[in-house]
Amino acid sequence: MKARTISVLWAIFISVFAVANSGRLYPSDRLSSGLITCICQDTYGYIWIGTEYGLNKFDGYRFTQYQQINGDTASIVGNDIASLYVGYDGTLWVGCTRGLSRYDYETNSFHNYRFPDDREPRVNALQESADGKLYIGTTGYGLYSIAKGNSWIDYEGKFNRMVTNTFFNGMFFDREGCLWQSSQMNDLNRFIIRDGRPVSVQTMKTGQGRPVSFIDYTSDAMLVVCSKGILRYSYKTRLLTDAGFDMSALGDNVSVNTAFLSRDGHLFLGTTSNGLMVIPRGEKWLTRVENTNRDIDLRLTNVSAINEDRSGNLWLGCYGKGLLTVSN
Repeated sequence: MKARTISVLWAIFISVFAVANSGRLYPSDRLSSGLITCICQDTYGYIWIGTEYGLNKFDGYRFTQYQQINGDTASIVGNDIASLYVGYDGTLWVGCTRGLSRYDYETNSFHNYRFPDDREPRVNALQESADGKLYIGTTGYGLYSIAKGNSWIDYEGKFNRMVTNTFFNGMFFDREGCLWQSSQMNDLNRFIIRDGRPVSVQTMKTGQGRPVSFIDYTSDAMLVVCSKGILRYSYKTRLLTDAGFDMSALGDNVSVNTAFLSRDGHLFLGTTSNGLMVIPRGEKWLTRVENTNRDIDLRLTNVSAINEDRSGNLWLGCYGKGLLTVSN
């Protein structure tokens, strides 16, 4: 039994190590900026990369850059990209520091949305509910939405009046249809929604630093990855507790920027200065993902964004250095 356990652990280690050993770096000069903030893949297979100075589309061969053009209403609303989201119907939404844009595939242009009171908020988070409503989380201006079939933005006054913190830096719909809100603070709000309206809110402290990612983990629990640890929320007990992972490899001076659960069940963490780390599927320990790419030392990299494409390749935003892809 002991020999079998060792062989299983070794197999997991080899799979993670193999992922890290094959890859390609697209340096900053291939992108509109190397300051990468977010990555996603759309329904057509394009990889989209948001940066602090423009949006980029990769078709497998070349990058196309999109930036705001003064006087051109069909260009993107702003150059500082804060969030990317692909809706259930394949719509690509782009959250900028000056508002919200929707990409039009037929015209290769953007439709920009006007906020109530002509505000130009930073759109940090985008999430779609089961009924097709797009929720728009902003920094300091609260929550907005676009109902399915509508072409305008509504202010979600009832949500905003239920909380004192109007920073919606992160959002997530859990398996019970409740909306989670994270901010720059070390706390969380979970809105209980009935018939599309919030009826109550559960507020929780993390004790592990600022929340950075929500993970749909199992049928009975979800994970909240924070800058200094990982928490588990139980749908049965309604409690947020330490998830029980050994995070000692993180170190005292390193924090987590983002997290991503691969289809294989590995939980990848992007850190400020310690590169990419992983909790292998079924394990409780955090380990560094090594990289032999001669163009970049992943161990010293600030990994700001992580995504996985349809083929299982990981796409890493290496802040200030470029885009690194590693394949199985």
